[in-house]
Amino acid sequence: MKTQPHAGLGQISIRTCALALFISQTALAAESDERSSATQQFDEMTVVEKKSSSAVHLQPQKLTIDIENYQSPSNAHNVSDYLKDLVIMDFQGESDLVPDEDTLYMRGYSSRRFITALDGSAIRNMGGYGVGMTNYALFPPFLIDSLEVFPGPHWALYPGQAIGGAVNLKTRPPKRAETLKPNGSLATTYGSYNTWQQNLSISGGVENFTYDLGYQLYHTDGYLRHTETDIENIVGRLGYMLPNNGFITLTTSFADIETESAVVNDPTDAQSNYDSNYPTLSSATTSSYAWQAPRKETTSTRFRLDFNLPTDLGTWIADAYFEDGGFDNPKLAWINSQDPSLGTKEAWHYVDWRMVGGQLKNSFQLLDGHTTIIGGGVEQLYNKEDAYNAETSFRLTSWDSYKKRSESLFAFAQDTWEISPQLSLTTGLRYESNMHCSSNYVPKTGKYYIKGAGLWVERDYNQLVPKSFLTYKLDSLAQSLRDTSLSVGISRIWRDPGPFWETQARGIPNIGWIEPEHGVGYDLVLSRRLVGDIQMQLNYSYAQIHDFIASNGSFAKTDYDYIVNLEEVIRQGIELQLSGSLTDSLRFRLGWAWQEFENKGGEPAGETALDDRAKNRLNAGLDWRIFSDTTLLFDYRYQSDQIIEVAEEPVPGEYVFHRIAIDSSHVVDFGVEQLLFHQWKDIKDCTLKLYVKNLFDETYQDTRGYPATDRTIGAGLRFSF
Repeated sequence: MKTQPHAGLGQISIRTCALALFISQTALAAESDERSSATQQFDEMTVVEKKSSSAVHLQPQKLTIDIENYQSPSNAHNVSDYLKDLVIMDFQGESDLVPDEDTLYMRGYSSRRFITALDGSAIRNMGGYGVGMTNYALFPPFLIDSLEVFPGPHWALYPGQAIGGAVNLKTRPPKRAETLKPNGSLATTYGSYNTWQQNLSISGGVENFTYDLGYQLYHTDGYLRHTETDIENIVGRLGYMLPNNGFITLTTSFADIETESAVVNDPTDAQSNYDSNYPTLSSATTSSYAWQAPRKETTSTRFRLDFNLPTDLGTWIADAYFEDGGFDNPKLAWINSQDPSLGTKEAWHYVDWRMVGGQLKNSFQLLDGHTTIIGGGVEQLYNKEDAYNAETSFRLTSWDSYKKRSESLFAFAQDTWEISPQLSLTTGLRYESNMHCSSNYVPKTGKYYIKGAGLWVERDYNQLVPKSFLTYKLDSLAQSLRDTSLSVGISRIWRDPGPFWETQARGIPNIGWIEPEHGVGYDLVLSRRLVGDIQMQLNYSYAQIHDFIASNGSFAKTDYDYIVNLEEVIRQGIELQLSGSLTDSLRFRLGWAWQEFENKGGEPAGETALDDRAKNRLNAGLDWRIFSDTTLLFDYRYQSDQIIEVAEEPVPGEYVFHRIAIDSSHVVDFGVEQLLFHQWKDIKDCTLKLYVKNLFDETYQDTRGYPATDRTIGAGLRFSF
């Protein structure tokens, strides 16, 4: 990729200086009045500021990944392939070849405790069942311009779920087309395990009307046994340009994902019918067998309307969205597990949901030095009460067949006050009023779990949550502190139980006794430009969370204590990140993270709920343009031991924990990118990339005992037209 050393021109008008110069020259020429009558005109001068060529930008409040400028050894399948290169994000998927929901952790929190947003609007459900479940396979980078990562719970614009922080996907705004000829790009990749991907995108417009279209097709046979996957994504957007660079857009997308589930492959397990062509996988890691043919089929259809209009009363931003999605989990099971001779039956699990919502906000400057954002909105999650008609086996589609399971009403206000050139303060308030509804019916017995409560059990949660983030620039204190700042974030934590995992675990309506999480989060951030465009950020974070919601499945005595509140959980961590250019042709990024979770309440569930997280991680990336059209790419990832806590109960009510260590790992990826030609007829910037992932064939486990993918090789070709 060709480096662009100058991008984003900062312009400073100096008409005042020109006027002063004109007056002084006139005074000096007073003795020559006859020549002073000639008018002297000075052109407006512009100072051009050179922008960093780094693709990862570090700021006190956030980290930004510039997707167009970002380089990595292999080609990205979706936005998670960019995010997991940041040390603040921890990939916890079963396989890097098979995308799935909830595969990224932020500061050690799953997606139930951090937010993914699209253009500032939180996505509370995408491709998964329950608020917080996000499948990044549904986000190919067609329209994504950059990724913003906000660490910590300090931003009133995002829901209380954002304890670990928020990830905001910023889309490319529509632009007026200069000609009727559309612009497009095509990329294709092929690699080990018959893994291939095709991406096509087209954009254009007619006068004020714009359009964008993207298509993605992905397939892999998978590394683990029975993990073949097919993904199809279609994205379309129509836009209209409004005055003052405003716009209105309608985006629609469709996704179809078919994924087989990993099965037991163990030579000591006769039922697994061991296949030596695949890695060994025991029944302690997965409970499915090949004869069951387990798989997951996910579909999602989405519509989103966006409105952006700058006015004298501020910039008005609004969005409204609708998603119709569902997934099926078909597999076979024994009719009677004690007597396999009776044969098998279909064990079909299916869930259909609809998500609808929207928000309106206004960003304005009413007072000097203040930038204020106020807004609010609503979101509702429905799931189908009767997914199939028993007589016709035809999937129902009317709204009458859906039950509202969750509703959130919210409002927020956030103000950034430039107190002085050195000091700025961001404060905010967020109010949430949430309703969750759980079924109270026991299908096996035909009775209610909670007597006298009726078929549906509802509970309301509401809270006003304050946020704050203070930044002080140290430039004026000493020359050695130039381009250095110190920031402090102190904010309240509040998160209510989210449907459906926490309010309907094992079908039990847990909302009668599970309380919201609450506490305080702190961040101390040191930011500094070291030399040239090399930026450094050091962040220490501390979170105190009361009533931490955790699974109690290993210790539950009844159906009613499968989910419990832990009295108090302390999480602290350090993140050190550097990014920039060592030379004009050599760019790098480097990150180290340490974290620790501690259960203060002594509950047995606190041991198993907070394990399986590496304390130390190190990520590094390097792209080196050795020739004008040739770039070498390196990635390195280190992860320390992960400890899994396994409980035994030698005496009823007393537990002994044994630690199982998942070994540390060092993984290196390498790629070379070659620009074949700049232009040939209508084809431009044709680029070939060759890559090797896990170059040294490291044997390690990604998470929960699943063997990580071994060495893979691949090639990709892309061009624009």
